[in-house]
Amino acid sequence: MKKWYSIMIMSAVLFLVRASMAMAAAKANDNPITTLKKEMGFNWGVLNNLGWLFYIIMIPLTLVVIGTLVFCIWKAASFILKVARGKESLNNKMFWIELGVVILFIFLFISGAFLDILEQIYNWTSNQDIGTGTTE
Repeated sequence: MKKWYSIMIMSAVLFLVRASMAMAAAKANDNPITTLKKEMGFNWGVLNNLGWLFYIIMIPLTLVVIGTLVFCIWKAASFILKVARGKESLNNKMFWIELGVVILFIFLFISGAFLDILEQIYNWTSNQDIGTGTTE
């Protein structure tokens, strides 16, 4: 526990040292808070070259989607085999609905339509102006 206290105290000291250095570097006529905001804000440009992280995420996701597709094909083939043997009925609506929905989701992921839908939702919500409306 003492280790965490010392880390918190050192972080606070470093924050204050950096803030005082930023304020000292500010010109006399500049607002020191604006200078602090500019100097201590997170630099988002650091994340520009991190596209390789998507490969780490997408490879397992792709394997899961392909595995699910193979499982659905195997499940449908075993169902057809059970129908041929007379153990199941071809009129099992719940099986066909479940299989259809899963395959729909798989093809939405494979074709990229799922990301297109998310992009359209984001564009639509980012264009909503809820703060400046007038009440009548």
